[in-house]
Amino acid sequence: MILAHDILHELIHAKSRHYARKNKSLQFDYKAGFRLTDLERYDSEYFKNFEEGITEELVKKYFYEMVIKEEIFEKELASTRSFKDRQGAPCQEDLYLALGEDYFLNDDERRSFARFCYQKQRENLHILITKIYLKNQNRFGKREEVFDIFAGCKLRSDLIKPGLLIDRTFGKGTFRTLGEVDSDLTLQRKFIYSL
Repeated sequence: MILAHDILHELIHAKSRHYARKNKSLQFDYKAGFRLTDLERYDSEYFKNFEEGITEELVKKYFYEMVIKEEIFEKELASTRSFKDRQGAPCQEDLYLALGEDYFLNDDERRSFARFCYQKQRENLHILITKIYLKNQNRFGKREEVFDIFAGCKLRSDLIKPGLLIDRTFGKGTFRTLGEVDSDLTLQRKFIYSL
């Protein structure tokens, strides 16, 4: 299941539209999914954390819709369900794999866990999407509609729609500032809370 998760994560990155630019015999992606690279300074990236947060949220969605229904994962899923039942599911929301001692062949008390990753990136994304939804309830029927805009634009590598949505909701320049503070998750979260 871990391999299925990792492949799905990287496939979603690969399915996103990429734009390359060649400059002085150097070719690089300057736009890939939700991520942008500064054309003047190739080491500056914007929205990389949102790119990972959106990607992992899509992985989580597809994982529960498709991957866990496969018979080959039946034993792993049974072990995970058993663990979640004993521990309490709400605190284990991001846990998609828990292999206990009953899974291993010997008697060692081992446990292997796997969680959906990029937790802080996803939390920042959730906070932003919730704030957008709450300020635009007359436009959106449910919160997931806001996420769908971000996810669709990530796959098309089109930042215009989410950029306009953010700037119209919170004021001109907000989208740009979100990109500028993206490299520091704590600063990004403080900025999102201030909106």
